Amino acid sequence: VWNFLPLFVDNGDFIFQDLTGKAYRLDLRTGAVRWKNGGKDGTWTDGSAAVGNGMVFTVHNNDLPGFDDLSEYNPGTLSAFNITDGTLIWK
Repeated sequence: VWNFLPLFVDNGDFIFQDLTGKAYRLDLRTGAVRWKNGGKDGTWTDGSAAVGNGMVFTVHNNDLPGFDDLSEYNPGTLSAFNITDGTLIWK
């Protein structure tokens, strides 16, 4: 079972990162998706999104290694998105 840690932000919204590293901003009252961006299909992460300085930060693996190839040295990507509209700021 996967758990996603929500980050509660202004305007009654919350932000979280899924297991591919994609970030989402949803309306807490209606569940409507305000924006989603990032991540990489076919990969996974057990990381969580972070918020600071008007940005949302996410992480994901660059490729999906085999179980025997998992290590702390697998390359990954750190991305920053605009907290208001989800546009990519840097990667």
